[in-house]
Amino acid sequence: MSKPLRTEAYSKEFNKSTTTATDTRAQKVKDETADAIKQVTATTAALFTSGTGFKTIVQWMFFISLGALILFILLMILHYAGIPVFSFTPNDPGLIRLPTAENKQVCNTKTPAVYNATYAFTNLLPYGVTFGLDVFIKSEFTTTVPRVIWYRANGYVSLENTAQESDLPALFPNSNMVLYLDPLKNDLKILLQGMTGKTVTDTCVENVPIGKSFRIHFALTSQTVEVYFSGQLVKTVTIKEKLLNTTAESNVFGPPNIVTSVKVANAMYWPYLISPTIILVSGTEVINPSIFV
Repeated sequence: MSKPLRTEAYSKEFNKSTTTATDTRAQKVKDETADAIKQVTATTAALFTSGTGFKTIVQWMFFISLGALILFILLMILHYAGIPVFSFTPNDPGLIRLPTAENKQVCNTKTPAVYNATYAFTNLLPYGVTFGLDVFIKSEFTTTVPRVIWYRANGYVSLENTAQESDLPALFPNSNMVLYLDPLKNDLKILLQGMTGKTVTDTCVENVPIGKSFRIHFALTSQTVEVYFSGQLVKTVTIKEKLLNTTAESNVFGPPNIVTSVKVANAMYWPYLISPTIILVSGTEVINPSIFV
């Protein structure tokens, strides 16, 4: 009977000694951690309070910044040498995505434009800008008047049923560009007007779709207009003088009152020249056909 008692007493003594040793080790770890934290804090404080330590930090920051600048320059050289590094739009193949501020303005996203209301664009510039719009052409033709779909004016313009293509410069004297459809064919045309009254007329797209919406973009510089159809460049029209400098009061309008066979919606404006890549992305977006119903 005495042997089990000795075993129990030994077990209690062993557990007590083990617990004491564990507590001692834990306390030692705590003390060593506290000492390490104090040492790091003291070293950091010494670096920032001593002139030598602060100078070392500044030097390291300088070398790191210089290395980052050199790396950025090398990446830019590779990017513009034809190896895609940066991605500026969702469809760009670059590895590094860079967000950009687009400043895009869009009007008439739910209903087509009406003849007597301007688009609510702000910061309208005469050129160095990009516009876009969705167009839907009905199959029936009601008049032989040029079917104007985009122009700039101080107020909306009403067309008479006797208007001809040759009358457009006089009818839209404040617009440096007029976008319209041929009176008898479904050809998209453009009229440019210069500072001294010089005009240029050209066909941009022949045989545009009827009964199906499509998207047009046009980028205006001081003497040229690039026309894009469904995101693809189709025409560059040039005038041999500076384009008419439209005033700040000159707003953008959709089809005039007599043009009932054409509807325009999703009018877009960028107060700068956007890249062909951005135009491609915008031009290939799916157009909601219910807007034109």
